[in-house]
Amino acid sequence: KPLNGNKLTTFEGGVRVVACVRWPAQWKGGRKIKNTMGYIDVMPTVLKSAGINPAAGEVPGRKLDGVPVNDVLKGTDRDFPERDWYSYHGQSSIEQETIAIKTSKWKLIVMGPDIRRGNLTEAHEIHLFKMPGDLLEKNNLAKKNPEVVQQLLAKLVKYRKLQPENGVIHFRTGSEGFVPWKDWKIPENK
Repeated sequence: KPLNGNKLTTFEGGVRVVACVRWPAQWKGGRKIKNTMGYIDVMPTVLKSAGINPAAGEVPGRKLDGVPVNDVLKGTDRDFPERDWYSYHGQSSIEQETIAIKTSKWKLIVMGPDIRRGNLTEAHEIHLFKMPGDLLEKNNLAKKNPEVVQQLLAKLVKYRKLQPENGVIHFRTGSEGFVPWKDWKIPENK
């Protein structure tokens, strides 16, 4: 069944990506892992695979967001606890952004103006889905669970405040006057 949404959204169809890894000498093949893993886990996993303490990749005072997933990939650990997973997209327009948090039980998506002030308005579109039971995101439970919305919104606001002002520019910004570098070639479709 197709997932809801697509790229440039925080719905499952925009953030859930199939991935595969292969290292026959270390990782048992033919398995399906359902834990939430992502790009933030790549560096800690590679460092640990190379025999380097993942903390070596940290900037002083800033712990890595990701975790090494070697034991799950190796098959010596079947599972690890789900953690809050944040998705943010602010490139759709300057006035609109979409931000989400997925926990082990819920997923909250807020679309609309910047949420750093912490107050939702009529301009915001709010979606709350029960996870993992509603991966297709068909049943919006936001109106039935306002306390869950507020609890997760507080986490989203805290996360959003970590993002610098104008940290992600609109994807069309700067396209006027763009000049490709020398020898840039885009093959024509034939």
